[in-house]
Amino acid sequence: MHLQRGHPAPDLHPGHQPTTPWPRDKKIPGKYDPADQDAPGLHRITKKLHPDETKANKEHKDGACFKTGPQRDLYRDTGLPNGTNPGEQCDEYPFASTLEGAGNASWDFSVKSVPAKDNRVAGGMLREYYIDDRMLAWDEGLDRPSETNDRFHMKID
Repeated sequence: MHLQRGHPAPDLHPGHQPTTPWPRDKKIPGKYDPADQDAPGLHRITKKLHPDETKANKEHKDGACFKTGPQRDLYRDTGLPNGTNPGEQCDEYPFASTLEGAGNASWDFSVKSVPAKDNRVAGGMLREYYIDDRMLAWDEGLDRPSETNDRFHMKID
């Protein structure tokens, strides 16, 4: 549901409520567009191979969702207004497991409070996708890493 709302108009939620964090004209990568083969995709990262990137993604997500951690001051007036409700978790897109996640200064991101069970199920499905489709983790050491690393997009119907 978060992706269904965020991809078509990343600056607005249904009912014309702005998404969070607030910057207007958000640029969020990963949307599948069959007419644009060069559309910016997502790249898998892992905590073991990319500790700095995964830490930055978590710190920015926590700052936007809960107003905690070292990035909290960046999101003082943005992000989730009241954190999450009981039984909910903070969902972020792009995913925490991507190079383009919340800690990547080149892209914007979105956070939304969602039912915890739904968030866990979606996370499990994403992990299965990485394994089943053999999505390799980002490797900066490859020649032309932006072109040669596995890239994926999200198509939401």
